[in-house]
Amino acid sequence: MAKQKKRVGKKRTFTNKRKIILILSNLIIFGILTLIFYILYAVLNAELFQNLFGILSIISGFISIAFLMVLLIFLFSRLFKRIKS
Repeated sequence: MAKQKKRVGKKRTFTNKRKIILILSNLIIFGILTLIFYILYAVLNAELFQNLFGILSIISGFISIAFLMVLLIFLFSRLFKRIKS
């Protein structure tokens, strides 16, 4: 019997520039979604839609804040690496 070779998948490595682009794009997307949901919350008068868009605005706002914190942590860690070396 012949031995079967196992295929080892290549791990994806992200460069620092690509990580920043990915974080920024997600931050911009969720920031825009937050604004859209907040505008719809303010404009619509139906109680169901106000509650729905209010909750969606809060959730997407928290997600955009999380992406902002990740971006700041990433940038500060890069800054401290440059200062240290």
